[in-house]
Amino acid sequence: MSAATTCVVITRLDPDVPMPCHRTGSLSHTGEGDITERLGFPPARHTVEGKSDQEWRFRVGEHDCAIWDAKGSGKYGCWSTYGPPEIFAAIFGWRAGR
Repeated sequence: MSAATTCVVITRLDPDVPMPCHRTGSLSHTGEGDITERLGFPPARHTVEGKSDQEWRFRVGEHDCAIWDAKGSGKYGCWSTYGPPEIFAAIFGWRAGR
């Protein structure tokens, strides 16, 4: 893991557990491999037919978080995020946005 993630404890969440996910931010200029490496686990596949092909659900502290590719946007290095922007900035640095 990178130095940016050493102080962030990431706990993988079961992809079947309901979570209120609405877009609160984004990631750009990154791919599935980088996200998987930084989070420490692979994405769930084909999570919402026609809307999302890949999704990572995780918890940092008391915050539930998620990353997904809206309508295939991951192919272009763009991802939607749910959770506090500070968490994504700590894990992904400049790639995290609002």
